[in-house]
Amino acid sequence: MFVTSTGGANRHKGFTLIEILTAAVLSTMLLAIFMALTIKFVAVFDRLRSGEARIEDIANRTLDIIEDDLSAAHIDSNFYQYECLSYWDHPSVAEESLGNLLHSGLGSDVPKGLQPDKSGVLLFFSKTLNRSGTQKGDVQAIGYRLAYLDAISPEDDESAFKTFNLYRIVNSPSRTLDMLNPKDLTVDWKGGGQTQNSSNQSHSYRINDLHTRFLVARNIVDFRISFMCSCIIPEDHNEERFFAIPPNDGSANPITAKLRIGGNLATNETTHYNLPPIIPRDVRIYPSAAEVSITILSDEGLKILWAVRDGNLPSDRIKSLNQLVEEHGKTFTRTVKIQRQI
Repeated sequence: MFVTSTGGANRHKGFTLIEILTAAVLSTMLLAIFMALTIKFVAVFDRLRSGEARIEDIANRTLDIIEDDLSAAHIDSNFYQYECLSYWDHPSVAEESLGNLLHSGLGSDVPKGLQPDKSGVLLFFSKTLNRSGTQKGDVQAIGYRLAYLDAISPEDDESAFKTFNLYRIVNSPSRTLDMLNPKDLTVDWKGGGQTQNSSNQSHSYRINDLHTRFLVARNIVDFRISFMCSCIIPEDHNEERFFAIPPNDGSANPITAKLRIGGNLATNETTHYNLPPIIPRDVRIYPSAAEVSITILSDEGLKILWAVRDGNLPSDRIKSLNQLVEEHGKTFTRTVKIQRQI
């Protein structure tokens, strides 16, 4: 008779109570660590996502305003002897016509590499919808430009909270009537900057009147417009050909870095630009659309800009505005159709 003993084998099956408790404790610890990391990363993601959403909201609202104005730009080819639109893609070029631009950021305490590359200046007449229904007249004189100052307290020139802001300087329709027929649109826009009574609607505002009520958006570090122009070629069955002006050549050439329609200083002729040979010389052109581009810094990017400006960040940390925008900003572009005659 044979007897098989299984006692030894049975003793090694399953886990002991100590082993189970140890595994449970370790699992709980790992789960707690995993949950903590998940909560942390979700919070960081939400914070970053909310920042991006905020920038996109600001960009959309800003581009909506510009689109309303430019889509109703008062450009009439029958009266081109009067200037109706002027655009310069760099403040240094605009100053040749407008004089000193206050708070342009040029020569400021911001390192040159962190100043906007272009930051255009735009003046035009518009039958805009962004005005009070009680104002008389149907056309407004509007100016857009960037300015480097404290948006909350613009009078504090020593403020440490300066940033580049986009301003929409608007003259009432009643005051625009006095500005409609100059040969040089810039005549009525030169100067300004003095404090005016905000309730004084009879005042003509100028390019340096950077009141807080004219503020469109903060932390705009680049504002530029490229006009899509066209001309008709009679020799080629009246074909319409399109091209962009000012040319995107990356320079602030005083000749090619501006577009002025009408008046004694008009540049809306093909002879002013290095256009392809298929575009005939001495042809007067008008924009049919505008590509508007704005670049916005996040709040974190603004803090870094301040840190670099104040010398609180190594100079090799942020070497250029493009690098800062790439890490803490975003560029938004919109194409706006322009009606030539209103």
